[in-house]
Amino acid sequence: MLAAALALAASLSYPSCIDAVERHYGLPGGIVSSIIRAESGGNVLAVNRSNRNGTADYGLMQVNSSHLPWLSRYRIDETRLLHDPCANVAVGSYIFHKAYTENGGRIVPALATYNTGSPNSRVGHAYAARVLGASPVREQAAALPAPNPRTASILVASAQEDKGAGWQTLWR
Repeated sequence: MLAAALALAASLSYPSCIDAVERHYGLPGGIVSSIIRAESGGNVLAVNRSNRNGTADYGLMQVNSSHLPWLSRYRIDETRLLHDPCANVAVGSYIFHKAYTENGGRIVPALATYNTGSPNSRVGHAYAARVLGASPVREQAAALPAPNPRTASILVASAQEDKGAGWQTLWR
């Protein structure tokens, strides 16, 4: 799946590759752009070397260096993550797609997993609120049927909030 996304991304220029890769993975429209805004502010050369665990994050989607060992089979390294924005989008979107799938298509736990590795992390849920704060995905997620009547009221109340704080309680 990643190989096909990398091939697709290579055939396009940045930023047009964002929507194409998003569609390739079947992700909610706008989520990749929202992640990019939260992670790097759109800076293709963004590098974060201040992770507590000694890892670094690279490029638009701040792909963590812990992924580099398995990414090497696709000829992805730090340099390519920084200098090939569409490859960065393809890789970051693949990682998010895995989190999204593992979390049953639930956007908040998927974002938390993308950010922290855990769907239940408070830090990850705060990150999800930040990503979704000004995102069209927020409205799409709010329109989804709630899994049970108790969470329906939480979903409606959160969708009506203006600040995104209510997203922390959704889909736990």
